[in-house]
Amino acid sequence: MSSGRAGSPGELTKIILDIVAQSFYFMTNSYYAYVLSSEEFCRYYKGHSTDPDKRLLEHNNGKVKATKPYIPWKLVYFEEFKNRKLAIKREKYFKSAAGRRFLKNKL
Repeated sequence: MSSGRAGSPGELTKIILDIVAQSFYFMTNSYYAYVLSSEEFCRYYKGHSTDPDKRLLEHNNGKVKATKPYIPWKLVYFEEFKNRKLAIKREKYFKSAAGRRFLKNKL
């Protein structure tokens, strides 16, 4: 016979902690436009992500088809934004002629 409980106290605590963690993530989440450098191949890669360090690992572990042939990569520049739309806009700027000039002076 069911006691009407949702689970043990440990399960309930885990559910509550998961909800709190997800809420914190969405409240503090930032987006980044970033630039990677492959010095060995004299190449740059521009992208956007919520976690540039994690994304760098994905690039260096060969999980990104576009960057796999040019491993290793270094994170050389990034900017933080409040939302994804602004990060994508800045990434597109980095890929433009004006953005390449900006990065050339910055790096």
